[in-house]
Amino acid sequence: MKKILLVTIISVLFLSGCGKANSTQIEKEQIKDSSSTQITPSKNEVSKEVNYQFALPKKGDEKAIIKTSLGDITIRFFPNESPKAVENFIEHSKKEYYKGVLFHRVINNFMIQTGDPTGIGSGGESIWGKPFDDELSDKLHYFRGAVVMANSGANTNGSQFFIVQNPTVDSNFDGMMAYNKFSSELIKQYKSKGGSPHLEPGFSDQASGGVSTGYTILGQVIEGMDIVDKIAKVDVDNSSKPKTDVKILKVSMAE
Repeated sequence: MKKILLVTIISVLFLSGCGKANSTQIEKEQIKDSSSTQITPSKNEVSKEVNYQFALPKKGDEKAIIKTSLGDITIRFFPNESPKAVENFIEHSKKEYYKGVLFHRVINNFMIQTGDPTGIGSGGESIWGKPFDDELSDKLHYFRGAVVMANSGANTNGSQFFIVQNPTVDSNFDGMMAYNKFSSELIKQYKSKGGSPHLEPGFSDQASGGVSTGYTILGQVIEGMDIVDKIAKVDVDNSSKPKTDVKILKVSMAE
């Protein structure tokens, strides 16, 4: 992404993932909420285990194979950091909740989003039939390949999720990460791995004054980033919906 302003606008637009309000309402609500929310950004509390997110699953750990119409994506889970989100994803998968669900919002060099049975971006619910709270961990960050719960604001998680696809964090972000006091190690990781640092809890947009409340990271892609990229590059309409359907055919669990 070449312009920070564009990144900020895009990040606000996709917040409407599970909500029923339009993007203008979402933007106003997000700004209002952020002004009254006290957030401790992960930037100052980065785990010393900087490669934790990219470690391979241990023997016996459960993983998911998301079979899409363009190929397979395999993810590992973080049940210690995001127990509710992981349970929600696994149970939905076992009950074939995601079978046939579209990737309804795709933004190349940002993310691919799915998980809404209605296919329009305002539906879906958790296995409990109501939204569940965010689970934020300083061990997990929005690096390329992170599997993240989409929502319509803080603590409104349902069934929708997105996969961070941005392959590079260019120099336009250097000043913003410095302004937000990211540790040198976290900056190094973002520059090396790619991702979307503006999603970090407490990330403040110096231009707009908006503050990210963060999003629950439930997993990390360990195989199939080429498929994520393939989905990200499909032609989309003005609402970022693929012109030709791209869907989840099945989600299988494996060790």
